[in-house]
Order: sequence, then C-alpha cells, then structure tokens
Amino acid sequence: NFTKFDYNIPERDTSKCALYLSPEDYVCKMTPDGAVKVSVRAAVDGTNQIYTDSEQFDFKKPSIILTPSSKQVQKGHSIKLKIQVQNPLKVPLKNGRIRLEMARNLRPVNVNCGTVKPKHKMSATVTVQAKKVGERQ
Repeated sequence: NFTKFDYNIPERDTSKCALYLSPEDYVCKMTPDGAVKVSVRAAVDGTNQIYTDSEQFDFKKPSIILTPSSKQVQKGHSIKLKIQVQNPLKVPLKNGRIRLEMARNLRPVNVNCGTVKPKHKMSATVTVQAKKVGERQ
C-alpha cells in the first residue's frame, strides 16, 4: 500500500517537498518492530533520469522489563514472571495490554492494564510452570 502524488519542480530550480503524515496514514502500515519505511522516486522529464531513495523511521517504543522470581527453576515447578512496560511518550497510552506467550509452554495470557500515563509503567505478574529442562538463551 502506498500513496502516489506528483510534485513538479521547474527546470534549474531547487525546491523542497515536505510530506506530512497523520497517525491514520501510517499506524496500519507499521512493521511489527515499530517502523515505517518511506520510498521516493523522482523522474527528470528533460533527461529521463530516475532517482530513488528510501528511509526507515523508527518510532519510540516502550521498553519491556521481564523479571523472573528466581534465577533457577526445576522442571515441574512454577516461577513467577513480572512484566513491566514503560510508556516513553508524552501522551497517555490507552487500552494498555500485556500479552505473554511461550512456545510449547504457555498459551497466550492477556492482562488489560487500562490507560498508562506518560513516563509511567504498566505491569503484570504471571505464574508459569517449567515443562522443559534447559538454559535460557
């Protein structure tokens, strides 16, 4: 999905073209890691030259802190995991939700945290039973 528009610059002119995006323009196009890629193509009518460039813009994302209640756990025993997410923005995050899942170990657990004020944390504690033996990677 992309938006196409034409912007003509007269011969021997040096102009700049600004592109303003509202959240509605990019939120549904963000990558899972919180980035938007913008690609530009420029064509010169007189010489038929084509120039292209692209730039990736990374958004501020909340930092996730995962703290286990113990450094070691035995197979079949439980451990508590505390998950904290800090809002890095100057605006509140509405409908905050923490989702924890572990492949072949835990079905997805969703914890609704409501609105998270700017620079505040939302947190949840989940109990998980160790089903396999191994080291954390």
